[in-house]
Amino acid sequence: MTRTGPLLCFYADDFTGATDALDALHVAGVDATLILDTSEETVREFAGGDAIGLAGTSRAMSPEEMDVALPEVCRWMRRTGAKICHYKVCSTFDSSPKIGNIGHAIRIAEYYFDPGPMPVVVGTPRLGRYVAFGNLFAKSGGASHAYRLDRHPVMSQHPITPMHESDLAAVLGTQAAIDVTLTSIADMGAGRWPLHGSTVRSAHVFDTIDIDDLKSVGSWINKEADRRTVFCIGSSGVETALVECGALVPTSVHQSKRRRHKRDRMVVVSGSCSQTTSRQIDVAVAAGFVPVHLDVDRLMLDHEIKNAVVTTVRAASAAIACGNDPIIYSAKGARTDMHLGGLTVLESRIGECLGQILCELLSVHPIDRVAIAGGDTSGRVTRALGAVAIKVAVHIAPGAPLCELYRPGRTPLLVALKGGQMGSDDYFIKVRDA
Repeated sequence: MTRTGPLLCFYADDFTGATDALDALHVAGVDATLILDTSEETVREFAGGDAIGLAGTSRAMSPEEMDVALPEVCRWMRRTGAKICHYKVCSTFDSSPKIGNIGHAIRIAEYYFDPGPMPVVVGTPRLGRYVAFGNLFAKSGGASHAYRLDRHPVMSQHPITPMHESDLAAVLGTQAAIDVTLTSIADMGAGRWPLHGSTVRSAHVFDTIDIDDLKSVGSWINKEADRRTVFCIGSSGVETALVECGALVPTSVHQSKRRRHKRDRMVVVSGSCSQTTSRQIDVAVAAGFVPVHLDVDRLMLDHEIKNAVVTTVRAASAAIACGNDPIIYSAKGARTDMHLGGLTVLESRIGECLGQILCELLSVHPIDRVAIAGGDTSGRVTRALGAVAIKVAVHIAPGAPLCELYRPGRTPLLVALKGGQMGSDDYFIKVRDA
């Protein structure tokens, strides 16, 4: 099949997922840019290279909201002319029939892409994610071993999308009426792979427990892309697979050349409820960051929202005025006092308020860099900043790089976007010192 655009385009269902994919490409030296809208002006300015991504928020959408948003995403993917189109999801596959429904996204994509297996590639060894006989295993924080997803200490108790099943076919089966097939590690060892050119529609799960598996899966996808535009679902394992098999080759590595000025400050904003992020906050505070708590209980009261924002801005400004780096957080660990509907409303308000707080701080203080923790929070805060595109500047941790965030008419801002589970305990310190 003749290629008229980049080899790969991807749409990420949240912002930290988007930078995870971008980081995987950056580490391999692949020229890639993440755009935040599909306007002709943005695409014209930032398109180019072998890979282009679009950051989205469908991980927080209902199926009805997906019905509105994702058809245009699929049409954009086809317009890029890419051979391989990737619907990028979290490497822990957290989703549910009501929120971030991956199976429903697959059903929508079926209308826009050629018939054939849709590869599901979730295992990502560099992130401690493995798929064996269709079951997902994931490490937690700094743990040396991986947990089966339904026994994972964090994901099995996620406040929005708790994962009570590790079998990816079973997860997808609860979300949509789709056929799911599997190529297991036993099949790979015996040389049993899906036939190229098949027109049978299915979500096809590939086991991936090591880098050699990813290389083999990447080769299958790339060969299939000679026949049709391939629509994939999965983690940044898709990007790694295409790099390992040689489909995506190193061209350049974008590296920020700006140096910190001693008067500049860093600001952290966190809407994450992860225990991993909680530990990172504690380590950062012990290293000199000043904690500033955003009172989320006040955010549930309409008449208190403005006061909560003003109070938080004042406290963070005081820290900056004293030469310190504030770390603004809404929670340390999961909230157990809210039902699902309440959490969804609160999560939205937290992201919006953190975005407003950060914008106000940037307008009056010399802030050199920002770290944003939480997938949905990152999406809302980044949009509040008016960003149109992102490139990785410095690799900090797998899936959580320091990026240059582009805003029309302004100097690029260094921003680290971190999912709740990403990064070592000293992550915020590493961002500060990079």
